Amino acid sequence: MQSARFSTPLPRGVFFAPTSAPTAEIPSGHPARRLWVGLLATSAVLLGGCASASYDINVTAQAGIETTTARSYRIAEQSVDANHRALYQEAAKVVRHALATKGLTEAAGVTEPDLLIAFSCRVGPAVTRRTIENQAIYVTIPGRIRTETVQVGTGPDGTPIVRTITIQDPPTQVVDGYREIPVGRTTSTKHLRITALQNTPTSRPDQPVVAWRLESVFDGEEQDLRKLLPVLAAANMVYLGKNSDGVAIIRMRESDADVKAIRRGP
Repeated sequence: MQSARFSTPLPRGVFFAPTSAPTAEIPSGHPARRLWVGLLATSAVLLGGCASASYDINVTAQAGIETTTARSYRIAEQSVDANHRALYQEAAKVVRHALATKGLTEAAGVTEPDLLIAFSCRVGPAVTRRTIENQAIYVTIPGRIRTETVQVGTGPDGTPIVRTITIQDPPTQVVDGYREIPVGRTTSTKHLRITALQNTPTSRPDQPVVAWRLESVFDGEEQDLRKLLPVLAAANMVYLGKNSDGVAIIRMRESDADVKAIRRGP
């Protein structure tokens, strides 16, 4: 791949493999109330499971020059060891798809691009934090005992033979209060930085001019960097060519159209 006007190495990426709302306490001795709350708790879990995962992403953006006329780019060559080659290729694909959502095109052949794109992604060290959480206490309510008349046979004259039998409905589990338990949560920061360098006849290899720079960071329990790359890239694209004036917090969801577009590609 041609490296355009820059013959000296550009900034190298660092790639690392990724190392229900509570209900009120139930009064005892009231089966109808207990069953109602149990149904509410079950419904809350089912509805919560259908929600799209969301992430609060910290984005820092810097726009150095006017970029409205810069529409073509080329990914700058970077040296990546064999252990991280697959992650590098995945990240490069995500960056290409993200830039395509903003109308940027990758320069082909010997065509000189407007921008040279360098990117890096990494996972920070894992940190375990101890917190106190409320855990639901479940109790089992025996099923209701009732009687039913059933046919157990037929007499010689065809008359049904019936018998009254006792039946117990299945037991149910309901919430009967909460208790505090210590919980350890292990989190780590996931980073994606994308830097665009100006590529003009006056560009100097020893003094590259930053057209814009974007960095998105997520701190959470999700450890799979590959899964988060489209989310991080989509958050970055919100500030493409803009200044964030510090850290901006953007909530992204797996179901967002921009995230889906980056996963799918052009």
